[in-house]
Amino acid sequence: NTHKSEVVKILEDYLTSRRKRIHVGEIFRENRLKNFDLITYFEGSRPFIKIQEGCNRFCTFCVIPFARGKVRSADPQRVVDQVRILADMGFGEVVLSGTQLSQYGWDLGTSLYQLLLELIKTDISLIRLSSMHIGEMDDNLIDLITSEEKIAPHFHLSLQSGSDKILERMGRGYTLAEYSKIVEKIVVKRPPSAVGTDIIAGFPGEGEREFGETLKAVKELPFAYIHVFPYSDRPFTRSQSFGNKVRETVKKDRVAILREVDCRKREEFLEKNRGRRLRAVVLNSGKVLTENYIELLRETGQKPGKLVTVEV
Repeated sequence: NTHKSEVVKILEDYLTSRRKRIHVGEIFRENRLKNFDLITYFEGSRPFIKIQEGCNRFCTFCVIPFARGKVRSADPQRVVDQVRILADMGFGEVVLSGTQLSQYGWDLGTSLYQLLLELIKTDISLIRLSSMHIGEMDDNLIDLITSEEKIAPHFHLSLQSGSDKILERMGRGYTLAEYSKIVEKIVVKRPPSAVGTDIIAGFPGEGEREFGETLKAVKELPFAYIHVFPYSDRPFTRSQSFGNKVRETVKKDRVAILREVDCRKREEFLEKNRGRRLRAVVLNSGKVLTENYIELLRETGQKPGKLVTVEV
């Protein structure tokens, strides 16, 4: 990760000398965002703009800070310039991505909220946000994303567990009540919003009671979809040394139960949106993706990347 921007030179050196070398750096000494360019393309229709790298949180199950290092953010003006270029090229939607998007600007003395205020002044029609941490979302940011039409009503907010005991063991920094309050506020203030989440099943110490609390939470919260993962140990993480590990067979059963809930949530969200007129970006192969993350088969006669209005 410290040498990504040098990969072409590294390959050229190898092809010339045929000499094998190992390139290793100290990721925690990296102070700048290094990649080929901010803009990458997804499906040929939805440009992704990588505005942030690294994470300053150390959840007990997560190895990302050790692999990606501390927060490094792209210069705000450079991000604005890139969005303007994409708008001029005719793209209707851009996706802001990062290792932990809600930490954008921590190293620059700014914030995601301040960046969004500048981006909505551009000619881009729709700005989609990648995953955020509810502990990093203040009232200003929440009010903006629930009131600004240029920001897609689609928010991925990782819960990970519905048990306060497990959330504390994970080092997530919030309770279920605090998380629920923000999700409910978003959906009430902007009803079309799709709120997605991640859940880890079988975290060390998760007994039947804790799993039951998680199951109850995901059933009751207004999620549009749920990504479910079985817990697994990762090198360098604190949870690797935790006791009370959950058996693999139990984890498998809990994942299956949660994925059934996910299927029902997706069906309910689709039914909730039936008949609603929504903005959508044109994908390839006669597909569109609505502003609140519903993929539909729809021939529009428009080129990929264009924004259209469709009825669900």
